[in-house]
Amino acid sequence: MIKILDQNTINKIAAGEVVDRPASVVKELVENALDAGASFIHITVEQGGKSLIQVSDNGHGMGKEDLAFCIQAHATSKIETISDLSHILTYGFRGEALASIASVSDFMIISKLQERIHGYALTLKETHHKEAHTTPTIKPSAANDGTTIVCKNLFSNIPARQKFLKSDAVEFSHILDTFIPLAMIHPETEFTLTHNHKIINRLERGGSFRARIAELLGKHFFSTLIPLRFETDDYKINGYISAPEHAQEKSKHQHIFINKRPVKDFLILKACKTAFSNLIAEKAYPSVILDIQINLEKIDVNVHPKKLEVKHENPAAVFSVIERAIKGVLPSFSPSSLAHTHTIFENEQKSKFFNSKSTPYRTASPFSLNKTPIALFQERMSYQDATETSVSFGQPPPREDMQQQWRLITQLHRSYILIENEKGLLLIDQHAAHERINYERIAEQMDGNDAVQKQLLAVPQTIELSLKEKNLLTAHLPHFNDIGFELEFFGGNTVLVRALPLSLRTSELPALIRNLLNDLSGESAECENTTDELKEKTKRVRRTLLYALACRSAVMFGDVLSEEEQRALVSELAKTKNNQSCVHGRPTSYQISLDDLAKWFKIK
Repeated sequence: MIKILDQNTINKIAAGEVVDRPASVVKELVENALDAGASFIHITVEQGGKSLIQVSDNGHGMGKEDLAFCIQAHATSKIETISDLSHILTYGFRGEALASIASVSDFMIISKLQERIHGYALTLKETHHKEAHTTPTIKPSAANDGTTIVCKNLFSNIPARQKFLKSDAVEFSHILDTFIPLAMIHPETEFTLTHNHKIINRLERGGSFRARIAELLGKHFFSTLIPLRFETDDYKINGYISAPEHAQEKSKHQHIFINKRPVKDFLILKACKTAFSNLIAEKAYPSVILDIQINLEKIDVNVHPKKLEVKHENPAAVFSVIERAIKGVLPSFSPSSLAHTHTIFENEQKSKFFNSKSTPYRTASPFSLNKTPIALFQERMSYQDATETSVSFGQPPPREDMQQQWRLITQLHRSYILIENEKGLLLIDQHAAHERINYERIAEQMDGNDAVQKQLLAVPQTIELSLKEKNLLTAHLPHFNDIGFELEFFGGNTVLVRALPLSLRTSELPALIRNLLNDLSGESAECENTTDELKEKTKRVRRTLLYALACRSAVMFGDVLSEEEQRALVSELAKTKNNQSCVHGRPTSYQISLDDLAKWFKIK
């Protein structure tokens, strides 16, 4: 039997197109504040926005009459006729946001027009009955100029939707993903973001676009960018792109703004990737931050419920403009440097070895297996007297009766160690081998509740992070300390490093910390609502961090090792359990038998 839905149900269903999590509420409220001409916007959230979202601004405010209309569906001051859709300069225009938010939360607005003596407060508390909302109450209220909107207990009246919300940390991460681009494109506006009574970020107004990028994404990251300016009759582009050698294996730091609106424009991102052509590997992504001004007649912003996408009148023209703009500022590369850059990222995709570096090889790198120079020399072994340690690869840890003689031949292409043994020729991947050694050592210390060996820095080192990196480190700080770091926040987005795991190189510490955080970034999308889920996530985060640390702290392809270091590496690997592969599953060694050699050379 067909029935007509009641208005309350209709509102809640419609709200799902606009509001699906706390970050959606923050987006809509901040955009309303910007449309109101606010020069400061203060955002306060609690429990990742699930229990409270409050956005205050000093915009032009609303009077009593507008306050009564603003929570009704399709009530807007932005457009009047269908023709207005082709000249939209505001973020909002559909009149859906406040009505949607009010239908799924306990809701209040306090607003005051700038020329009035006092403001008004609208209160609307959602009932749990089938009938429509109770009539909102509007009363005079003391207020500052502008508007404050309070949204409490999001989805408490829709349990089916509430249960799909993630942990506080995950939901706040999504809020950051919303906050960062909006704050980035509006340097003329002051922003404050507070979570659980702690100020996360405060941005002063009046700075430049470039300064705001550096504040939000980090000065180190900004220093790697190339400025871009380009203009045609219909398009004006202002922004920054990464140099080819700073392309990344994840598509982060890609921000596209069209007429100040943050959008997910896959056409433009594809044009950006195409512009880099063979300067970067196929699976690498350039960082792009582009503020694009487009003739309003050339785009349609009314194509997505959350206004996250736009439709271009002439996609081919847009693609061409973006491609030309980027190619015009990319530096010239010689054929050797092109191959050089491509090699870096191809190797990174294959083996996940490299930190962010501009050269494929490093020479004379410090190397440590936590042994003194004397210990290293004591491990010198020859084919005749190799009785201390057996070398049995692809097998369980060797027993005392499995002694096997071996002799070091050489290091091949600064990547592989060649060993002569009784079976024939053994090739060892130096990075995979050291990675497994590092992992098993630290894991054994942690499993045995022993303190992870660490080195205290004579002078603590400061590292500036981006806002997202700081948030990740805040969430995972105990895990970093578990594996041998001593980190503490030092104001703003700066972290102070007092100690680090013993095997790490201090000269590469900033890149290492950023890479470890990057490896953990995928964890933000996971749920941890129950105790079991929290325990499982803790195990997964620790495992991810250990894998990353073992990899990032290991010797790399291209590291030149002395004979002592090569012998130490082989000896340690022989004593390490699970020594047949690295933590990513790649083999640590390959045995070529004497029979294989004889067959190859037609001896047999």
